[in-house]
Amino acid sequence: DLLRGHARWKVTGDVVDVKLESLRFESADAAGAARGSYRHTGEGPGMIDLAATLSRADGRAVWRYLPKVIGQDVRDWVRRGIVAGQASDAKLVLKGNLADFPFREREKGAFQITAKAADVKLDYAPGWPVIEGIDAVLSFGVGMRVVAERGNLLGAQLSDVVAEIPDFESFDERLKIRGEAHGPTGEFLRFIDQSPVSEKIDNFTRGMKATGNGKLDLTLDIPLRRVTESRVSGEFQLQNNQVHLSEGLAPLTQVNGRLLLTESSISSPEITGRIFGGPVRAGIRSHADRVAVQVGGTSNVTELFRHFGLPAGDRLTGSTAWKSAIDIRHHQIDLVIDSDLVGVSSLLPEPLAKAAASPLALHVEKTNAEAGREQYRATLGNIAQAVVIKRADGLERAVVAIGSGEAR
Repeated sequence: DLLRGHARWKVTGDVVDVKLESLRFESADAAGAARGSYRHTGEGPGMIDLAATLSRADGRAVWRYLPKVIGQDVRDWVRRGIVAGQASDAKLVLKGNLADFPFREREKGAFQITAKAADVKLDYAPGWPVIEGIDAVLSFGVGMRVVAERGNLLGAQLSDVVAEIPDFESFDERLKIRGEAHGPTGEFLRFIDQSPVSEKIDNFTRGMKATGNGKLDLTLDIPLRRVTESRVSGEFQLQNNQVHLSEGLAPLTQVNGRLLLTESSISSPEITGRIFGGPVRAGIRSHADRVAVQVGGTSNVTELFRHFGLPAGDRLTGSTAWKSAIDIRHHQIDLVIDSDLVGVSSLLPEPLAKAAASPLALHVEKTNAEAGREQYRATLGNIAQAVVIKRADGLERAVVAIGSGEAR
């Protein structure tokens, strides 16, 4: 839209010398000024010494001005990935024999673009939640590097974020992003749900709710020619949270621990918390489309019966240790719970009466039967057995056998 400047040139035989004393320019994409010199001896692309500054620039147009020596995959990513943002205080240095561009060896020349950017929106890979509100310093040279002071990932605040393409001319150009996010644990669960990881872990976190905060350390390695083969490494630290695993189950309180995330898995060496009046520890491991959870804890039987609205809770007192194995696949949950009930006393009639110090094996299994039904099977030592069949809309049938008979 505007081009104003002053230049001198001189031709001596095959040699052309150009002196750009001043240049101002404005367009819809940018505005700035430049000065420098250029010499062409008749061979090669020539020698240049150019310095430019930009007073404004539209981040969405960056791809238009990348030198074509940069691969098309990188240019396509910059075009698609930088969704919004404004740059200011941008500087360009281009100096050296253009035959050596982009000057990998510093003694041969320099090519560097730097800029301060504000309110950038980065759609770094299809299917992943975008990063918004980025304030950063951008630099382009042999590769690209974005160092962000802040940004937003869903509801979490990002800090110390670095996004870089180390080498524009690599045969397999890679975008690498690493950073920290601090914010509500619920937003981290939403990040998993809205990422490609969710499908790989059978939507394990979908439906979970959480209150409290945590910290996420995240690294992404994205091959720009094969985005679907992106690698992810993340660690989320739960910090005294309250987590609702599913409807109908009491919340876990005072939850602390680490969740480890990759592009195809979720795991945890140990998560601690409290439920039903006692401590609990859990380990998580996913493989293919299956998630396995190992849990152990101690619970107060009165609180347990009260939560589920079970009868005879006033006849039972004490706390006992238990352990559980949970298997989740295709939205179906199978579980096994075992306890020796040591610590629980029962004032129920015989044969259900029990002293606190006496062991009595309790074994409960939940499996998914046909036609969307759930089957619960329980045994209490050799004195009682029960089978319960539930549908989504409620109880279908149940049978309880007291004594050595088998419930069917």
